[in-house]
Amino acid sequence: MTTFRIDIDDRQFIEYFNQLGRKLGDLRPAMDALGALLESRVHLRFDSKTDPTGAAWTPWAPSTAKQRAKSGRGTLLEHTRRMLDSLTHVADEDWLEVGFGVPYAAAHEFGAHVQVAARSQQAYFRQGKDGTVGNHFVKKSKSNFAQWVTIPAHGFDLPARRMLTADGENLGRGDREAILARLRAWIEEGL
Repeated sequence: MTTFRIDIDDRQFIEYFNQLGRKLGDLRPAMDALGALLESRVHLRFDSKTDPTGAAWTPWAPSTAKQRAKSGRGTLLEHTRRMLDSLTHVADEDWLEVGFGVPYAAAHEFGAHVQVAARSQQAYFRQGKDGTVGNHFVKKSKSNFAQWVTIPAHGFDLPARRMLTADGENLGRGDREAILARLRAWIEEGL
C-alpha cells in the first residue's frame, strides 16, 4: 500500500481518544470506523474532483482531454478506476493508515516530474491503393503498413491532485471536523 504518515498532534484529538479509550478499552473498532469514514470522504472527492480543502483538481492538459474524449474512457484520475478501487485502510488500537494499493498514487497526491525513456516501437498505418500512407496511427489489425519509429526521451509534470491531505502533511479541515464529530458522538452515545 502506498502510504505516508500524518501524525496528529492536536489537543482535542488526543483528549477525545483518551476519553474514548477509557470508555471502550479497545480503540481498534473506533480506528477501523474512522478509516472507513476517511475512505468514504476520499470517494466523494473523486466524485467532486476536489481536494480536501474543496479546491478543484487541476484539469487534464488539453491533449489528454482530447484523447480521453475520443476514447470515451474515464474521467480525471479514473481512467481505469484501479487507483480508487485500491483505496483501503488498516487500523490498530493507536494508529490508522489510509492509502492506495498502487505505487503511482503518491505521484498524483504530491505531484511529480515523470521522465519517459527513449524507445523504439512499431507504428501501424493504413496504406492507400495509390501507395500513399496515412498520417494517423491505426490498430495492428486494421493496418497494412508498419514502420519502426524512435520516440525520444521526454518528460512531463504531473500536478498534485490531493486526495488524502490538504497540503501534503495535514488532514483537511472537513476531514478533521468529521473525525472530531464522530469521536464526540461516540463519547456521548457509545460506539
